[in-house]
Amino acid sequence: MYTFSVFCAVLNVEKWGIKMSGATFLILLLGAVEFIGVSYLTEKLYLKRIKGKQEKERSKLKTITVPKVLIYLVALYCIVTICLQILVVIDISSRYEAFTGISRALTVYKEHTSYSKEVALPGIITLMNCPVIACAFAFTQIFLNNLLVEEDKAKAIKKYKAYLLPAVLFIILYILQSNRGMIIDFFVGMLTIGIILWSVKGSWKKHVEIKTMVKIVTAGIIGLIIFYYSASVVGRINSKGLFDYITYYCGGSIECFNQYVKNEKQIKMVRGEETFYGLISNLDSFGITNYGLTERESGHLEFIYYEDEMVGNIYTAYRRWINDFGILGIVVFQGIMAAFFTIIYNKIKYSKDKYRNIWIIIYGYLAYTIYLHPMDGYLYLEVLSKAGIARLVAVILVYIVLENWWQIGEYLNSKLSKFKNEKPHNPEEKIKVLVFGITDNPGGVESVIMNYYRNIDREKVQFDFLCNTEIVAYEEEIKKLGGKIYRVTARSKDIKKYKEDMKNFFSNHAKEYACIWVNICSLANIDYLKYAKKYGIKRRIVHSHNSQNMDSFLRGMVHRLNKILLAEYATDFWACSEDAGKWFYYDLVREENKYKIINNAIDVEEYKYNPNIREEYRRKLRTRKQASYRKYRKANVPKKSNFLNRSI
Repeated sequence: MYTFSVFCAVLNVEKWGIKMSGATFLILLLGAVEFIGVSYLTEKLYLKRIKGKQEKERSKLKTITVPKVLIYLVALYCIVTICLQILVVIDISSRYEAFTGISRALTVYKEHTSYSKEVALPGIITLMNCPVIACAFAFTQIFLNNLLVEEDKAKAIKKYKAYLLPAVLFIILYILQSNRGMIIDFFVGMLTIGIILWSVKGSWKKHVEIKTMVKIVTAGIIGLIIFYYSASVVGRINSKGLFDYITYYCGGSIECFNQYVKNEKQIKMVRGEETFYGLISNLDSFGITNYGLTERESGHLEFIYYEDEMVGNIYTAYRRWINDFGILGIVVFQGIMAAFFTIIYNKIKYSKDKYRNIWIIIYGYLAYTIYLHPMDGYLYLEVLSKAGIARLVAVILVYIVLENWWQIGEYLNSKLSKFKNEKPHNPEEKIKVLVFGITDNPGGVESVIMNYYRNIDREKVQFDFLCNTEIVAYEEEIKKLGGKIYRVTARSKDIKKYKEDMKNFFSNHAKEYACIWVNICSLANIDYLKYAKKYGIKRRIVHSHNSQNMDSFLRGMVHRLNKILLAEYATDFWACSEDAGKWFYYDLVREENKYKIINNAIDVEEYKYNPNIREEYRRKLRTRKQASYRKYRKANVPKKSNFLNRSI
């Protein structure tokens, strides 16, 4: 970024009529070399400290789903904040001149709230901004995460596009605040988060290809063009052309710093007042300190002009550090910044998966302080302030809630159960399990289920069965063992009656069961899991008993579709073999701790070695073998005689 800024500054040499001094070049070089060196040493020390503790294989990205009702509630909150912001802009601008349009109103609003402190944004709006920022970052990270998880990107965008709604509303809000800087921070953060998530997906082994870099650069160029044309939208006065505007904006900081180094430095009354302006002014406002920073009009630095043309008032991060603490300030603050971001990056790469996504959003949210380093020292200036800390905390908390909303919901349900007239589970009561998978044919799946049912401790666990056939295999034995059988109409016979039966059953009986165990050979119908989730059965087990499609082509296609949706409805994923698991579940599901291979069980006592039985069967087999051989010798089968002789 410094290279790009210097390049933009060079493009304006003829207009400014100056050249970079040797001192300016050496300071920029010192900062770059130190950042790289400290980052390298910090990573070496970090890896040495955790040697032998980092996991050799990282789990891949997992889909994170958020209920749409929550997205719409967040959107409603953002819209209310936007409406209040519009009223504030109109109110403030109208105090100084007649309201002639939103663009002019934004210009007046910016002049009196940012460049001076004549008017302050109402505290309630400032407070309401934090959740808007937090939701924009959190929802967009989840969108990028899910986009990378899905193989079909077009379908993924369509499926998760609602997750981008908070981001769109966030951009609208900050356009109304005439604050393009915050929007740039957001896009920089999302680019960083996207790259990190892509690296996680590739287990940190993939490298960015040339074509990907070209796409990023192209997107950056398009972003700069949009940035130029957005000036008038947000109420900025702009008389320059596209090229001049971009080079002035991106290169002006280098020239401003160059002029600062060449000219006599200013003397500050308070040490650290430029570097920690936000923090010190907050301490003043709380009455903890009394440096008088809150009495100044603004925390902005002075503007640099060439004749009547303004260059800017940004001087790179180094201006504040060197002005407050001399060259030692650059060494200290640049080193701290490099070490801080290197540690977070390595925590993302090597920490436990439980915390990985939280570290990612922290790194992404703060990434702008690295990218915009050629503009200003935002890490110490903005992040270390009341508003900066509040926004960071809000981002982290919102993301944690969204990522863990299922667990939070279950916890709240357990705490509120007394208000729902629900009794907590008594360990002395039986755990009731609803089983689906018994048909009219006493086949393999039915045998597996019954083997478990016969051998479980029925004093603690009780199986009841949901069936869609008139005749139920092992019905008498099930009833004898204490199980109930509930029948619903098969979907293939009468879909309307089937839905009525399913609704009636689950609405009346779902609350009785702690778990549903769905045994199936195909995912062509996962309605039993859907209804179980809808009506509140918390544990929903799907058990695969097949490793290939043995149904029609159409049902095979439905199986593939439901394979994508399955994680939304099941909580546990079982398979009778590794092949059955591969056919039923995607790799992402099979890497979770809720995926298990449940081998088909038998009663080993029935197959235990018994010498008496052995002798009895040997005697029977010898008799049968002799009889069969005599019959064969009499048979007239010359073409197969050699083969049969060898077989016998």
